[in-house]
Amino acid sequence: MREIIFYTNPQSRGRIVRWMLEECGVSYDTKVVGYGPEMKSDAYLSINPMGKVPPAERGLLAMDGPKINFQVRSSNESLLAWYRHIGYVQDDVVSLGRRLIPDA
Repeated sequence: MREIIFYTNPQSRGRIVRWMLEECGVSYDTKVVGYGPEMKSDAYLSINPMGKVPPAERGLLAMDGPKINFQVRSSNESLLAWYRHIGYVQDDVVSLGRRLIPDA
């Protein structure tokens, strides 16, 4: 098994990632993930908690990206709990932003 596993679905935007992998000349295995139950299974959600294809985590690691940072609203306790459950931790950082449109 190669270090990079490219998870995709023929009806997804995965072809963009495949194009990037081919342009970079890296070796990868392809795993087709079915829409619906397979994409929402615990096994796949442990790879990509958003339940979408293609996931980025393994690809980032293979390209020397050692960390993923993203933002979740502090009021979204259920999502924060999910990410904590799968191993993400809260960093001691300040996130600055500026709204360009009114918050819905």
